[in-house]
Order: sequence, then structure tokens, then C-alpha cells
Amino acid sequence: NIEPGSTHIGIKPGETLTMKDCAYAILLASANEVSSGVAEYIGGTVPKFVDEMNQRAKELGCKNTHFVNANGLYDENHYTTARDLALIAQAAFQNETFREIIKTPYYIVPKTNITNEERWLNNHHKMVLDGAQHYEGCLGGKTGYTDAAGNTLVTYAKRGNMRLVSVVMKSINGAYADTAALLDYGFNNFTRTAVKTEPATMSVSYLPAEKYILKDYRSCTLCRRYQVPSVTLPNGADISTLNSSRSLRKNSVGLPIMEITYSFNGQRTGCAKYYFQTLLSDRLISSH
Repeated sequence: NIEPGSTHIGIKPGETLTMKDCAYAILLASANEVSSGVAEYIGGTVPKFVDEMNQRAKELGCKNTHFVNANGLYDENHYTTARDLALIAQAAFQNETFREIIKTPYYIVPKTNITNEERWLNNHHKMVLDGAQHYEGCLGGKTGYTDAAGNTLVTYAKRGNMRLVSVVMKSINGAYADTAALLDYGFNNFTRTAVKTEPATMSVSYLPAEKYILKDYRSCTLCRRYQVPSVTLPNGADISTLNSSRSLRKNSVGLPIMEITYSFNGQRTGCAKYYFQTLLSDRLISSH
């Protein structure tokens, strides 16, 4: 169920691939038929999988995104924005397997139960490969094209202690040049800076009356962070001008996380997360 002329790797009905093969086929070769097959395998049906895609997009903060298929082929009700795609890209990059695949120059799908020859899949993102379009620090990304959308390009790059994601959409001929310009602007005009004012842990503080009643009270770490938080600021900006706000939410197992969000000139620029601990059977169990 893919439109004529769209990208595929020639998978036949009844052919068996590993999920690893599928992931490389989707991310390196934009295999539309493999995307649909994986969606059906995981979700039971493509529509059910797409419902999960839309729900996940909302959880990531996407406000103008709606999917109707698993491969991105044109549909008037299938749309996104550069901002939303950057949020999705940022979340995808947290996955170690995803990071490994998008920087791989090529991958070989072995012979299958039906096809008696190997399939060579090449990475089409020119900025991660050697050549005229190579970009120093590029970590990979994803290319895309349809007649309606034109050329689209998502790119990850790292220099020093700062990682950036660039999203270019509806480009006629200059997706790589536009991406390089965006990344250059980010690396040349912004700096990643550690926020050293937050404590590593937060402990329970008892009132005198509580100490008297409890008798056998012990000091207890309430929550802790696992990394020094950092923020991205314009070059020369004073980190002391940061604003911060605190909020509580629950993680995937229902335990609380305190998040400190930092903003600069009204723009969110970083956060610190404290993972609460709970006293169970005289042992501290981290919610992380």
C-alpha cells in the first residue's frame, strides 16, 4: 500500500526480516513498505500504530502534528512543522540504537527466506559522509522527499559540549546549504554552560518536634540528580540572569520527579531533574 514511484527495497509478501534489518532499511533507505510492515507488526494494524504515533507526539509537546501513515507519504491529513519535527528528533536521539544507525555509511541486509541475494543499503545523508557536503561534527540524520513536501532534512551535529538538531523543510535545492548555515549559526553564537548553583541532593529536614516524636529518626536523602545541569545561552550572556521554575510530575512507574526549568528572555533553555527516593523495607530505592 505505497504509492507508485515511492522509495522501497523490494520486500516481497511473506518475506522475513529481523527488526534490526527493518530499522536500517527505514532510516538509511527510506523503505516505505518496511515502515508499513513494522507498524503493522508492532501495532497490530497500521492505524493502531499511527494512533500511538500521534499520542507520543503529543507527549513530546508537538502542537501541529498529525500522522495518518507510518512512512510519511502524502496525505492532506498527514502533517507536521519544523518545531514539532525537532522535538521528535530530539527524543529519537536519546535512543542508542537510533544514534548508531543514522551515522552508519551502509548496511547489508542478508539473504532472506525468499530473496537469495544481499541488499546493500547506503546512507543518503551527505553531511555525515565524506565528500563536498560533509559537515564537521555531523552525527547523522534523516533525508526525505515527496512531490508535495519537497526536500526535507533532519540533521544532528556536535561540537565541543553542544549538540544541535536542524530541521529544513520544503527545500527546492538547498537543504544541505541551509542546514549548514543553521548549524553554523548555532555553534558560532551560542555556548553550553553548566548550572552549578543547584545541589546534588536534597535531604529531609526535621522540625524539633518531629525529632522528639520520632526518637529514632535518621537523615534521609529525598531526591538527587545524576548530572550537572547545563543550559544553552547566547555568547556573552550572564548565567545569573536565568529564570527558573519548579514542577512535580510522575515517571513511568508512578514515582515523582522534580523538574527545574531554566529560561532566558522567556525562552526555555534547559532543565535539571531530581529523582525522588522512597523508603521501602529500610532500603532507599531510587525512582530512576
